[in-house]
Amino acid sequence: MKIDKVAVIGTGTMGHGIIQTVLAAGKSAVGIDVDDAMREKAESFTARAIRKLGKRGELTDEQVEKALASVEWSAELSAAKDADLVIEAVSEKLDLKAKIFTALNEICGPDTIFATNTSSLSVTEIGQASGRPARMCGLHFFNPVPSMALVEVIKTDHTDEEVYESAFEFAGEIGKTPVRCGDTPGFIVNRLLIPFLLSAIIALEEGVATREDIDTAMKLGAGHPMGPLKLCDLVGLDVAINAAKSMLDRLGDGVPDTPDMLQGLVDDGKLGRKTRAGFYDY
Repeated sequence: MKIDKVAVIGTGTMGHGIIQTVLAAGKSAVGIDVDDAMREKAESFTARAIRKLGKRGELTDEQVEKALASVEWSAELSAAKDADLVIEAVSEKLDLKAKIFTALNEICGPDTIFATNTSSLSVTEIGQASGRPARMCGLHFFNPVPSMALVEVIKTDHTDEEVYESAFEFAGEIGKTPVRCGDTPGFIVNRLLIPFLLSAIIALEEGVATREDIDTAMKLGAGHPMGPLKLCDLVGLDVAINAAKSMLDRLGDGVPDTPDMLQGLVDDGKLGRKTRAGFYDY
């Protein structure tokens, strides 16, 4: 199946990053968000980002104008009715995602592919709520979407093979490197990453070392491009804690309990770089 038009539900950091990537690849997009301020911010950010690609020579002037003319913005889910692919990128709440896909099932044509950008929830459960589990898969992008090459493409036991292959090819068409993954808790990256990040926070809580020394040790000793605490700030502490709680529910003893320090920062609204405060100040 050829995917030319993509609807993205949720225009926050992940959503507008996906939209920018889709447009830069020459496809059309519609950004949908009930939050007017969020949607307007995403529209402005996307336009600036596309023009910046033109100034850097990554897009021609013609491609820039085509991209800017190929995006729509709406507060209504009905704007997704003609999309070949719908990618949901709202917050990590199963009931919210289920509600959105239940509504989309009545709006979109029977051939539309549904995908969730969840980082830790069950794609199978979301697919069942959608009413079309055979046309549901996971497309897990990483933050920041425009510069992160990886996309985990998740297949459930119900996903149609043609749907899955179309989603996998789409990820490659927009310049990403897709990897195949089953619908397991945390998929590949978070299955390995979240316990590591939580262990780093616990080490900080227990006074093993300072935040700077923990990050420096893992950069120089393990060859990581960024220390775990700075990575938490980049990912978003709210995203990290939601992923941790979801994985703890599904994996049990395989994941450490949520550290009090992480919970405290989230409760204080310190979510990392996006709020300019987390384990570090920005």
